[in-house]
Amino acid sequence: MHPDLPTLARLISMAALVAATIEYAEILRRRGLVRAIERQRTELEGEGLKGLVRVLLAEGEVER
Repeated sequence: MHPDLPTLARLISMAALVAATIEYAEILRRRGLVRAIERQRTELEGEGLKGLVRVLLAEGEVER
């Protein structure tokens, strides 16, 4: 920081930098959570589809 800036301005600048860093960390955390939830949802959908196929195949075997 420039040494001619008043102390209060430097402190406000530092506080803003800390706040922005914390906000960025929170954004990254939320993005990670959203991605994890999406991966889990996709996995569960795939398992559900496999289960549905097994049921339909089993029903086909019973009807024969």
